[in-house]
Amino acid sequence: MSDSVGERDKVVRMPTNVWTFGPFRFEISSARLYRGHAEVHLTPRLSGVLRCLVERRGEAVSKDELFSEVWNGVSVSDDALLQVVSTLRKALGDDPRRPAYIQTLIGEGYRFIAQVQDELAMPGTPAPRALGEPAPADFPPSGSERWGATGPEEVAAPFPAVLAAGASDAETRGPAGGATTGGMSRR
Repeated sequence: MSDSVGERDKVVRMPTNVWTFGPFRFEISSARLYRGHAEVHLTPRLSGVLRCLVERRGEAVSKDELFSEVWNGVSVSDDALLQVVSTLRKALGDDPRRPAYIQTLIGEGYRFIAQVQDELAMPGTPAPRALGEPAPADFPPSGSERWGATGPEEVAAPFPAVLAAGASDAETRGPAGGATTGGMSRR
């Protein structure tokens, strides 16, 4: 069986499960959390607690269950869990007195209370922007910004003049005044 190097070296990107809630997107397989286009750094413990809570959203998750799943049964104090939940709340911008994401159930544990959407997305794909939210600065500008024009009519304005001058749809004038067709110079 003959296999070219190019075929063997192709990278196949498989979709990954993603949970979205509020402005956040959590990639389950990589344990990465994004707020809009920016990654929110989570330690393995933080992402483990978030995963446990979101997996069982709407249900009470006891301290013992979190210790078992996130700390793999290693004996730690309740303070360790309190610190992780507190840090996770800060990362989410959540207020424990008026929670939007993590609710404390006194004597029971915690509950994830936000609406969650299960999605398939490519790894590293930014979360969709809310209507009216500006694009991040690292994204390429839209067409009119790219060309320095203020509207589509200014971007399109030169094209009727080129066509009126006798050029076909596939032919335009190159930088030296020579006609070009499909990127090839005609002499």
